[in-house]
Amino acid sequence: MRRIALIIGGLVAVCIVFFVVVLGVAWFATSGVATAADDFMTALQNDDMDAAYAMFTQSLKDEVSPEQFNEMFANNVFVDDALDSWSFNNRSVENSTGEVSGTATVGDREFSVTLNFVNNDSWKLIGFNFEPRS
Repeated sequence: MRRIALIIGGLVAVCIVFFVVVLGVAWFATSGVATAADDFMTALQNDDMDAAYAMFTQSLKDEVSPEQFNEMFANNVFVDDALDSWSFNNRSVENSTGEVSGTATVGDREFSVTLNFVNNDSWKLIGFNFEPRS
């Protein structure tokens, strides 16, 4: 009976180690896109719209001018407040694209945030969405 308990205990330990290794690999594999997302949000928080805009891909820059980007955030997100905080609870990478999503707090308002990136030597923003939460 003791031998069976030791075997079961060993199998449980192996499963736990395997699970931790898989999570570690996934966390490491998505760390680049998470860092890019934090850099973008930090630029917004510091009101450095030029630095945030510099993180756009050329195709996104072709769709959104710097003026449109500034107006978009001034009129729809920041209004009278600055970005206070953000938290990303989901991140994924598939091939050279990545997505990070979570929430951001601006004053007394909260937004659902989704940032989409592509990696061509560095992570660049290909799309973003800030949606007010009820």
